This record gives sequence, C-alpha cells and structure tokens, in this order.
Amino acid sequence: MTTENKLDATDNKQVHPILCTRTGITVGALTVLRVAGHVPFLSQWKHTQALHPIFSLEPTALLQFARNSWYQFCELTQQQAADEAITFKQEQTLRVTALAIIHHMSEVDQSIVWLPTLQEVYVNWTSLMQLSYWKNYLESNRFKFPDLRISKNNKGIDLHGYIQDCWKVKKEYETKVRDNLEAEKIRSAEIALKGIRDDVVAKTPKSKKLLWRWFLAHIPARYERDTAGWMWELFDAETEQEISEFTMADIDLFEEIFLCEVPTGSSISAAFLDRLSYKRTILETKFEAYEILVPSSIAAGVADGSISMTEPRLADFPSKVLWMIAHAKWKLAHTDQNKYRDAALKQQSTVTVKPSYVPNINDVLGGEEDDTDEDDVGIDIVDDLTITGEQEE
Repeated sequence: MTTENKLDATDNKQVHPILCTRTGITVGALTVLRVAGHVPFLSQWKHTQALHPIFSLEPTALLQFARNSWYQFCELTQQQAADEAITFKQEQTLRVTALAIIHHMSEVDQSIVWLPTLQEVYVNWTSLMQLSYWKNYLESNRFKFPDLRISKNNKGIDLHGYIQDCWKVKKEYETKVRDNLEAEKIRSAEIALKGIRDDVVAKTPKSKKLLWRWFLAHIPARYERDTAGWMWELFDAETEQEISEFTMADIDLFEEIFLCEVPTGSSISAAFLDRLSYKRTILETKFEAYEILVPSSIAAGVADGSISMTEPRLADFPSKVLWMIAHAKWKLAHTDQNKYRDAALKQQSTVTVKPSYVPNINDVLGGEEDDTDEDDVGIDIVDDLTITGEQEE
C-alpha cells in the first residue's frame, strides 16, 4: 500500500461494525475516513450481508466442529468454568453452531436476527447432532426435513416442536421407502447415527459450574431465591464439614424438586443427581461410624446369666480390674450404645432449609396419564446428549 493510501493517525476515522445477519454477532469491523462529517460512499453497503464463519463450514466439517465444541465445553475445568468470559464464548459458539446445523439440515427462511437460547441448545443439542448426522450420511435427494421460517411474524420459534417434527418425518420416510437402493442408504445412515449417539452420550460436563448452569437453564423462576441460597450451597459443598451443614432430608428435598421440575433421562441430569447422591453417601458413612457392634459373646452372657441384669458393684469383686471388666460387659449388654447415632439420624430426617416452593412428586409421577405414543419416545444424549430419537427433554 502506498503512503497516499494509508490513513494518517491524525485523520478523523469512523469504525463500522460488521454484524452477522443471522446471529447479530459482530464478525468484523470496517474503519473508514470521515471528512466534513461524511464517510466514503460504499455502493449497496446497507444491503451487504455478512455471516458468522461457522456458517461457511460444509456439513461434514460443521458436524465435526460441533462435536469438538461440545467436547471442549464438557472438558472445561472448574477454574475455566468460573471465568465468565470463557463460558460465554463456549456457550455462544454452541448456540451459533446449533443454528448453523439447522440451516444445513433444512431449508430455513430467516429474515431476522435470532439465536436459540442456551436452554434450547441444552435440550435439543443431541437431536440436532443425530438428525444432521443421519441426513448427512443419507446422501439422498429424495428426503428433506420440514422447512423452517424465522421471521418477525412468528410469535415464537418452537425449536423443540420443530425437532420433534423432524423425527416424525424421518420415521415416516424410513417406514414408507420401498426402493432397495434408498433403503440401503437409510441403513448406512442409521449406522452413522448409532456411532454419533454412542460417541456423544459419554460426554458430560466435568465442572460443577457447568452442571449448575445447566440446572439454572431448566429450573423455573419461582426457585430463584433457592438457587441463590441453600440449593447452591448444598450443591457446591465438597468436604464432610460443608456437607454436614445440611441433612439427608435437605438432600431428599433437593432431589424431589429436581425430579419434579427439571427434565431427566439425560447424561447431564444423571451427572447432576450423582453429585447429590455423593453427598448423601458422605452423610450415611459419617453416621455409620457411630454404630457400635456388640460381640455375640455379650448376648450369650446375658442368656446364660453370667452377665447379670443389675449393675455390678465394686464390693462384689476381689479386684478393681475384674469389676471393670464385668461392668464393661454389663454396659454393652444393657445400655443403648447407638442412642447417639439414632438421635443424629433422627435429626437427619428433618428439613433444615426453607424452600420457596415444594412440588408434589406424587402429582408428577401419577397425576399425568401416559398418552405418549411409543414411537415418539427417545433416549436423551446431551442435554442432552442423550436422545435417540423421537422425543427429547
């Protein structure tokens, strides 16, 4: 570039951000010279469309990138997950990737800026991965997923409903196809689908911070005070001393709220429950230590009368040592040695926290009729990464 073409540091400059027309994310910037309040005339500048680089990936490369992005997200350490900048970048990448996958697997008419929320990504990620893998490996010109329209006229984008429609269309196609060649393509695609399902299902976030962010994305707003208080304190507790600040009844209550309010059946929900279960194990182990096992010889002594019903007196024994032995046996035989443990366990049955709302788990388990078609039930895999199929959390 010649000296004449360079912008001098003293020149008045103006920076124009370049935004992705689909996501609204800044993907670049254009610095121009401003003279007398005017900037250079750029033909059709207002009609220029820029897309996030992820939308430039071909389907196979996009799916590999999506897989790697999820792996990186799951591998975040506790320190990295605590860094808002790192987690925001990772989560934004997953959101953009999810939208790019939708554009590649379907005909999408998007006339407004829109990104799926983090919760929508959590819930639908596995289905997106599985459906897109299946479609990519199908290599059929006959098959297509339903079109999707994203515009200001939409009252709301029901991404989960759209994904369920995609599963139904897939199933209808598999059951109606008669052409042998097309059937072989379906079989090959199903093998690829099983591969990604088995590959992704094992990956769940290691960081408690990421598990907690997933939980916050699903728990209803009425628990905001709880999640900011006792729920986080219990979930965050690591040591026996920290966990002992709560009771097993508190853990039961947390689990009850979780099972009533949060989608289950995914690898992430299982990891979350495992963490709560670990805390219960810590408390159970602690109170098992209170238990004193009475030797069988003591019970036999009571039965044959060698251990009396009345407390031994020192005057009845030739030496203090013999009296101490007899008294120890009598105490083991006639004193409730586990009263301290029993009292502690009784306390463990008391809820010590103050929840904002307590759902009725019986209503959740038995109050709804199961009218779900068997063909519409799937197994979740990431949340989901766990879904197989037709229904996701």
